[in-house]
Amino acid sequence: VQGFTYYTDINNVPQKKYDFVVLMNVLHEIDIDDWKRVFRNIYNALKDDGMLLFVETNRLTIGEQPYCKNGFLVLDENQIKELFKTTNTICSGDIEARNSKSHCCLIPKRFLNNVDNDSINRAIRDLARETFRKLEKYNERRHELLDNKKAVDEQTTREYAYYSQLYINAMLVMKDKKRFPDTPYEKIADFFDL
Repeated sequence: VQGFTYYTDINNVPQKKYDFVVLMNVLHEIDIDDWKRVFRNIYNALKDDGMLLFVETNRLTIGEQPYCKNGFLVLDENQIKELFKTTNTICSGDIEARNSKSHCCLIPKRFLNNVDNDSINRAIRDLARETFRKLEKYNERRHELLDNKKAVDEQTTREYAYYSQLYINAMLVMKDKKRFPDTPYEKIADFFDL
């Protein structure tokens, strides 16, 4: 069994050495302004036929504060396709372990250099749109349970909280006029007198 080599400086990582790079439950901890650089570095580390194994949680077991300015942003398969400008990701769906779920995608190296400001913005817009749709669905479920005098189950509550957090963080990112000059955030802010 070989040991692991740890790098503390990206400049020391060998180029075109690795068949796979695993990015597991980390993208939501990285500021979106750094996403292009991160994916370019992964691109450089991979062999020409290399792949990125992209895994992200899709449930919070407890509350979480990410270590970046943009807040907790977790992309699902549609947003990953937007981010990498492809329909060719290989997504396996949900992986369950210890009361948590993760989504797994395998992304060929050739798509990693597709990440740019436009693809990041499209992914974030899609995240806001899709999480809002999911919130509407969960809200209907909550109302149905309450109307039938039934308690809202813990899973529905957790998923509602998870999608609420994703939606709010996506909307807060979209208020950045430099990144999203065409987003009508002012209408939302005016509505709430912000």
